Amino acid sequence: MRRNVRGSRHRAARNTLVVKSNNNNLFTPFALPKPQPQNTQIRLILGQTLGAKRQICQIGGRGARRASQTNVTPSGLRPGGFEDLKTFEPTRFPRYRAPSTNGHTQEQASRETMTALKQYQRLDSDGIWRESAQTQRRDVVVSFGEASLIIKDHNETALAHWSLPAIHRDNPGARPALFRPAADADEELELSDPDMIDAIEKIRRMIEKRRPHSGRVRLYILGGIIAIMLILGLAWLPQALVRNTVAVLPESTRLAIGTSLLGHMTRLTGDTCRARLGAAALNRLKTRSLQGKLRKAYVVPDLGMRETLVLPGRLLLLDATLVEDHDSADVAAGYMLKALQDRLGQDPMVPLLEAAGSKVTFNLLTTGEMQDAALRRYAEQMIATSEPPLDQSAVLPLFEAARVATTPFAYAVDVTGEDSLPLIEADPYRGQDAPRLLSDGDWVSLQEICAE
Repeated sequence: MRRNVRGSRHRAARNTLVVKSNNNNLFTPFALPKPQPQNTQIRLILGQTLGAKRQICQIGGRGARRASQTNVTPSGLRPGGFEDLKTFEPTRFPRYRAPSTNGHTQEQASRETMTALKQYQRLDSDGIWRESAQTQRRDVVVSFGEASLIIKDHNETALAHWSLPAIHRDNPGARPALFRPAADADEELELSDPDMIDAIEKIRRMIEKRRPHSGRVRLYILGGIIAIMLILGLAWLPQALVRNTVAVLPESTRLAIGTSLLGHMTRLTGDTCRARLGAAALNRLKTRSLQGKLRKAYVVPDLGMRETLVLPGRLLLLDATLVEDHDSADVAAGYMLKALQDRLGQDPMVPLLEAAGSKVTFNLLTTGEMQDAALRRYAEQMIATSEPPLDQSAVLPLFEAARVATTPFAYAVDVTGEDSLPLIEADPYRGQDAPRLLSDGDWVSLQEICAE
């Protein structure tokens, strides 16, 4: 038979539970267990008063939580009888957030529920959960744990555990946020709490950063290879384009370019000297010295900083001083041989195309035509450029093959003969008469080529 009793804690013995009847008759006292570590629960059924409900008190730890609220306080339950208990009234959807403690002042608090983020010791929020597409959505409480997301109903019954690293978001950047335990899972969780959403997103970002990205390494390698090829291409392509164009350019196109270039240069140097007898003498001297290796020779009044210049199409320009200021044709023949050596060392089209640029070179390669603007600029550049240095050892075989004395040319290059001493010493006709290149009449006519 059950009786209506009231319970109180004996004031003389703090660990004894005394049970009395309504008439204060004492029944056998019960010894209370010693305080246990946190979360130890003792359930007391305190009678069946009208309208009263069962109460659950939690002794020890950080506090006690009432699982349900009573409408009528049972008789004999005095607030002063439970001085060591701390209670709080729960809300419909409990949410508790507290910053994590450092453990120096609250040792027990450090052993409470922890989360994956140090800034929270506990993080709960409301949510709407659906187990599958065919089931009804229901209100739940979501707890953020150390390695998982715990979904519970309002009776604290766990419904699902989601691994934090595997959580997938269906609508990045949108609110409310929709999450799944995996990308292909049927479960769905809707959250509106910004703190909970930010915490989950922070974990997802951390996992993404630590995840290996093999494709990124391949992308860096591919980008480096492309950059190296681009740099090498920018350095190699113009030269390759010039070499290929020079190699395939026909002689007729070279002559057309040389003739156009000569027209631009005569605007700066003056028109070519065309005295009839002088032009004939010049042609005989060219044939005698160069043996047909250059197509045509011209004398101009002023070639600027140069004595000779070979144009595309094997056209040769001579400054008038080479025939007007010297006593024999050997000097003019020597400069012709030097110009031939320059032509053999480098094709005249190479410096022209290098100065014109890749665009003009490509246009010449595809259409066979050279832009007049590029030829005009090159003519101005060549007039202002000094003569290339003389390679004495390379030009000596040409003098020997043409049977031309080197001493007159050597003193024309350097009046003192010190800088051109190898030419003087290697003269095949040193100490003897050299073969005549022109007759006296032809030489006089050549000296007067610019008189008309």
